[in-house]
Amino acid sequence: MTIERFIPNSFQISNAFVDEMMGELSGNAVKCYLIIVRKTRGWGKESDAIAISQFIDGKKLKDERTVRAALDELLAAGVVGKMDFKGRPSVYFLAKPPAKNDGGVPANFVPPAKNAPIAKNEGAVPTKNVPTPPTKNVPHRKQENKKQDVVEISEVEKDGLRPYAVFVRNSDVLGFRYEMRQGRPVCTQFRYRQAVTEYEGDFGERTVEQINVHEAGRVRRYRMDKDGNWLLHSEADQSRNGEPLGFVPVVDLVLEKTGFFAGRPPLMELAYLNIKHWQSQSDQDNIVHYVRVPLLQYRGSEDVQNVVAAAGNMISVGADGELNYVEHSGAAISAGVTAIEKLETDMQAAGAKLLTRTKLALTESQARDEAGREISLLRHYANLLEDAIGRVLDMMAAWHGLDDGGAVEISGSIDDNGNPESSVDVLVRMNAAGVLSNETLFEEAKRRGLLSDYLKWEDEAARLDGQSAAGLDFSGKRDEERPSE
Repeated sequence: MTIERFIPNSFQISNAFVDEMMGELSGNAVKCYLIIVRKTRGWGKESDAIAISQFIDGKKLKDERTVRAALDELLAAGVVGKMDFKGRPSVYFLAKPPAKNDGGVPANFVPPAKNAPIAKNEGAVPTKNVPTPPTKNVPHRKQENKKQDVVEISEVEKDGLRPYAVFVRNSDVLGFRYEMRQGRPVCTQFRYRQAVTEYEGDFGERTVEQINVHEAGRVRRYRMDKDGNWLLHSEADQSRNGEPLGFVPVVDLVLEKTGFFAGRPPLMELAYLNIKHWQSQSDQDNIVHYVRVPLLQYRGSEDVQNVVAAAGNMISVGADGELNYVEHSGAAISAGVTAIEKLETDMQAAGAKLLTRTKLALTESQARDEAGREISLLRHYANLLEDAIGRVLDMMAAWHGLDDGGAVEISGSIDDNGNPESSVDVLVRMNAAGVLSNETLFEEAKRRGLLSDYLKWEDEAARLDGQSAAGLDFSGKRDEERPSE
């Protein structure tokens, strides 16, 4: 280590800090102040998002408790300022003189990006350590590093935060609880596993397993320590206008319900047939492998070990010996092919059940409102998806104090039965009768996959106009009427 390298990389420390403040602060507070100056002024920045781990990095400070105590000391002294953001590291800056009465926030302050490194126990709003008793049926042995985050609607509007949805797979769901309210089941607790990515240093990252426990008005997050114990990592109260959120913000999408948050896959029959098809195809490949290689057969009184090869390709088999090749008749192959073809037919039929129109696919309310209408199971599943998305939007609207979150509509060729080309003739006749425009016919052909998605009606209309101008309009003419080359 040479002393020369310490000179060019220097950054300025306020004289007032050294002359007036340093003697009143602890050594740990001075260390934190130097780190903040290094991360901000040392890089020519007014502010910087600094995780707790960055204060501990390189054994600058002992642990998280020491860091937080030192930072509180700096904040109380008014030499640094801090802004908190939900799910992101706190932003620190060198405070301006308090006489300006502007909170000391830099004029060009920019909030950190959403993908900024998130360190352990870095929260959104000011935190406080509030002891919470252990909860039953939740992985929990001891509590440490706990915090309480209170998220109010006013803070949401102030910070520009917006609600978002998280997709939870069935395999990640650990459990749930519900109770009957006014004859309807209502979710009271929802637990699921989540993989959280945290950034380390400038380029590294690690994945941390986290268990989230949602209840009405609050959410708890558990993480495993190095000893394998599940610890309460953070806790957040969810409220709106000062009132706790009265429901668990979870929406289920179960196509074939068998109970609360439970159901069976709609294509279970097809899945079993797929497994059977794989096994049958494997057997067929094995038979073909052995059948395509003929077996050499020897007949005679001579021991087969004494049958020796002569010069060239000649084999000596003795006076009464006989050699020939025995081939399989292939009957087993034909039977296997027939069985596989039948399986494929059954698989097509199982998949086609989703497109078969029936009143059984209607719910009781739909059947009452849409008497006489038949829909396919696929259309029914699309309706359930529409309803689930609508419920998510309603929750987001409630968070912002709105009455209605809107609705979505899933369109496409869901209700088309069989070959999509079968309905094109009807559309062509409608176009010829003048009740359907050329553009609509063009778009319907694209929707059915008959035309490339890259084609645009504007371009196609221009080409048609070019054909007419050049006298190349052959629409409606028979082949014999068209000019020959």
